[in-house]
Amino acid sequence: MLTTELDFQDRMIDALEANCDLFAQISVPIIPANSDGTPANGIAFMLTPIGQATCNYDGQWDKQYAFQITVRHTDQLTAVNTLQAISRYVDGLDNDSIQSQNGSFYFINGQVTSLPNFLMKDDHGVVYVASYSAELLLNE
Repeated sequence: MLTTELDFQDRMIDALEANCDLFAQISVPIIPANSDGTPANGIAFMLTPIGQATCNYDGQWDKQYAFQITVRHTDQLTAVNTLQAISRYVDGLDNDSIQSQNGSFYFINGQVTSLPNFLMKDDHGVVYVASYSAELLLNE
């Protein structure tokens, strides 16, 4: 992953953990299993660059990133409420809401691209996912 992508991923995770009432810390890119190998309650973040960066008239590069949040929990309501809290937070982000630590990007906006969706249920709980996107101006 590029410096910008790692910086954005880390800053977005920090912001979500600081501003959303989460039941667990966010893992990358999958939810780790319990010590006995069974699925654990957890939250995972997966970042994916999408499309090509476009050069603006001022010479800065504009790039879209997609990210998916996966939540597994034994309680369905906890899983859904967690993703809804994340969705409300991301939907409210605007210019410069997420600050680059190394100056590699300027955050433009974030949006929900897919509301929480049921993925699966097993003996250890339910899994829900939601998708998001973010627009960044690249400084590298």
